[in-house]
Amino acid sequence: MTRENSNSKTMVEVVHKNCTYNCKNCFVSSTSSAPAEESRRVATKLTGKGHETSIWTSSMEKKGAISLCNEFGDWRSSKGKEDWVVELRDSLPHYTEDAPDGSSFEFSLHGHTSEIHNHLVRDTKNFDRVIGSLKEAKQRKEAKQRGMDKYFVNHVVHKKNYKHLEEFAQLMTSLGVPLFRITKIVSSSAVSENIPDLLLEPDEIHEIIRQSNTLREKYRGKVVVGLAADGFGKVLTKKRYNLIKMLCKMVPGQLRHHCEAGRKVFAVNSETKEIYPCRYFLNANEGEIGTMGEDGQLQIDSNWKANFHDHLHQVEEPCRTCAILKWCGGGCRATAIAEHFQFTGRWNPFAGMKSCPVANGVFKEH
Repeated sequence: MTRENSNSKTMVEVVHKNCTYNCKNCFVSSTSSAPAEESRRVATKLTGKGHETSIWTSSMEKKGAISLCNEFGDWRSSKGKEDWVVELRDSLPHYTEDAPDGSSFEFSLHGHTSEIHNHLVRDTKNFDRVIGSLKEAKQRKEAKQRGMDKYFVNHVVHKKNYKHLEEFAQLMTSLGVPLFRITKIVSSSAVSENIPDLLLEPDEIHEIIRQSNTLREKYRGKVVVGLAADGFGKVLTKKRYNLIKMLCKMVPGQLRHHCEAGRKVFAVNSETKEIYPCRYFLNANEGEIGTMGEDGQLQIDSNWKANFHDHLHQVEEPCRTCAILKWCGGGCRATAIAEHFQFTGRWNPFAGMKSCPVANGVFKEH
């Protein structure tokens, strides 16, 4: 049984798989992909149906990727988003100088040594190339070269590297990196198949947050240490938590929706035409909620349990009884569901985030 999503404001992201790195933890498989022309055709049809359409490429460095972003979205136009993040793998291509003012460039490095980094990355030469590109980025920034105003490193933590955050912070300082963002490994289909032994337990996740408190102060003025909220959940100071808690008590009803995935935002695999709540559900069989018709119609399964977006009380523990649920909304659905599946092996669209720092009394100190 299917239904057409009638909201003309629906945002649809066409996933164009063009990355060949095939990292062990990536939610996007690189084993097969549609040609660029097919991704363009899918996006054109969706646009014709009145949807706000964009194309997400799994590698912005590949030939033709930027032209797709230009055609569907405003990535490099004069109206480019100032908070846009340009995801790089291990090089600084020429188009960095043409990105909108204020763009951030993201590199990925998952260890202070190649041995640790390669727990996630199959290409054994990737570590050295990233280090070389970070040195070049520093030179460009010091020379005030346009396009290198802001850049940062994305650092995925897991069982084999989370105890080396101090060494990683030292490396980032030595390379002049202005910020590195810690995000946790999430139980994607690839992780479950390739490296399940690297998944973190809740107490290890909380220890990472505590370490980040220490590093944030120790390296203040040298490198900013950040935590990715979509992976860890809302990380708050006690003062901010108490203010939000008071606000939730004072204001009746729901303050904000859950994440918009599956409600106002969808993702379409340009190769298979499968529909997912967002791109982070790709390759999780239970996450498929419909298909795109040949005419561009979004045919979404009416039996899919999507009403968790509209009813906060359906989100399960530890979120259900949390004092700030009305403000938070239960966090990223893809992360919460994957984390739940990691421990129970059971798909649950209403899952609460088991390792949520707020629910476990772990706070940001600074």
